[in-house]
Amino acid sequence: MNIKNIPGIIKLKKAEESVEDFYALKTEDFLIRWVNYHMEKGGHSDRISNLNKDLESLDIYTLLID
Repeated sequence: MNIKNIPGIIKLKKAEESVEDFYALKTEDFLIRWVNYHMEKGGHSDRISNLNKDLESLDIYTLLID
């Protein structure tokens, strides 16, 4: 799978980050950004920084589904 083919993925790029650096991120970093992007858009203040640790509880999943 090529991450560049995912519509809207560029919305996860930070302003100070180059496009090349953005597309070089690890898969886990893309997933963290995706979760945090949707948490922000949903009006939730919770954010994650570690997929395994932060998603152990179902709180984030519940907020995402909301």
